[in-house]
Amino acid sequence: MTIDEEDQLAIDQIRRAGGDATKPTEIVFHLYFQSEAQAQQVPTELRKLGYSVSLDVIEAVSEKERTFWAVTATRRELLTIEFIRAASVELNRIAAAANGSFDGWEAAVAN
Repeated sequence: MTIDEEDQLAIDQIRRAGGDATKPTEIVFHLYFQSEAQAQQVPTELRKLGYSVSLDVIEAVSEKERTFWAVTATRRELLTIEFIRAASVELNRIAAAANGSFDGWEAAVAN
């Protein structure tokens, strides 16, 4: 299954759960970085693109794990495959430019 197919499946599941495709919903995107310095490189650009942004440190709970920084980018939009595809490409680019990674999205049911 391709990423587009997985994204479309998730959108379809939200709609089957009662999501209204004609109303904007809050869509949350997740980016991760190995350091605060890397994470601090992205909020300005994300805000220029219309996202609300939060940064959180995720502390390691064991010696085998690493501490990392999570950047959450949130935006109200119509939940369409076209928006998800375009946002994913852009957020992948932004994360990669700061040596981070983009880890997908989630959305609540808007009815």
